[in-house]
Amino acid sequence: MKLALAIGLVLSIFAGSSFAQESLVGKYSGGIMVKTGQGDLRAGLVLEIISVESGKVKAKAMRQAVGNKGPALLCGGQYEMVGNYADSKLALKSVSGPGGGECRLGFVLVVEGNKLKGTVNKADVELSR
Repeated sequence: MKLALAIGLVLSIFAGSSFAQESLVGKYSGGIMVKTGQGDLRAGLVLEIISVESGKVKAKAMRQAVGNKGPALLCGGQYEMVGNYADSKLALKSVSGPGGGECRLGFVLVVEGNKLKGTVNKADVELSR
């Protein structure tokens, strides 16, 4: 009886963890402040989590181009992302993106319901579904 109870508990923990991972899948949007020749401007940001399996995450991000020259303009576009998810924490890094490989995105986020809060390249961010 105790063994059956223990097995049931372990299975329910894995099922809950699997559900939590699957519930991350979807689109989140917000923005980040970026430095440009015209001062700090807000760049729109969309993160789409495509899959979460055994803590491994695949996603893509779309960052808005802002300003009239430099990295803020050059780094606008789509990024392919990979990372990890554990204990309500999501870490992602770009593996490809615009700007001839010069542009990178790195997310460190905490999952809070339908929101992801944390940083993107050291800039504060809050993304919502």
